[in-house]
Amino acid sequence: LSMSGVSGLQDIYYEDYYFGRTNQGGLWGNQRNADIGGFKTTNNFGTTSFWMATSNLYFQLPIKYNIFGIFADGGMFSKDGKSTVTAFNTGLGIRFGKIFGLYLPLYQSANMGNLFSSNYARNIRFTLKLNVVNKGLKISGLN
Repeated sequence: LSMSGVSGLQDIYYEDYYFGRTNQGGLWGNQRNADIGGFKTTNNFGTTSFWMATSNLYFQLPIKYNIFGIFADGGMFSKDGKSTVTAFNTGLGIRFGKIFGLYLPLYQSANMGNLFSSNYARNIRFTLKLNVVNKGLKISGLN
C-alpha cells in the first residue's frame, strides 16, 4: 500500500497505462495513479504492507475555465503492525477533467521531508488516464 498511489512499478496487473512504466526518476517516474492513499505527491513515505487510512480533499477554485484547485491529504499507517504514523500535505492542482492532473505540493508534514531542500521537481505529481473510456464500456450480453 502506498499513500501516494500506485506508480508504474507497483501496477503488477498492468491495469493502467504508464509512460516509462519502470522509471524511478525523471518526469515519467512522477506519474502515479489516483488510487490507494490518493496523496498528491510522489514521495515514497507512507508505503506499508500492514494497514492505512487516508482522506483526500480537492476544492475547485472559482477561476475561469474551472481547472485550478487546492488539495489537502491526510492519513495514518502502520510501519510495523504496532505503531501508527501520521502524515499530511497541501498544495495547488490543475485538472483537465478525469484525464490529466498536475499537483504542486506547497507544504507537507516534517516526516515526509522538506519540499524545498533538494530538487522540488521530484515532488510534482501528475496523472494521465488514457483508459477512461475503456472502464466505462459495457459488453453486451454480460450483466
